[in-house]
Amino acid sequence: MSSAQKTYLVLIIIALILMLVIFFGLSWGFPFQMVIIGAVACFIFAIIMTIILLFSLMFDSSRHH
Repeated sequence: MSSAQKTYLVLIIIALILMLVIFFGLSWGFPFQMVIIGAVACFIFAIIMTIILLFSLMFDSSRHH
């Protein structure tokens, strides 16, 4: 795994943790609309980074063969 791929992985984990923290924000009194928008934004970011990571892993493995 290259350093860029490790960075993608870290960003995905941070985005998912942030999504959970935003959901807990509901119990802290954050507005519902803000929580939903923030959580969806984190989720979409994590999905995009996962796709980029998968593509970079596929191209990485195809170059080695």
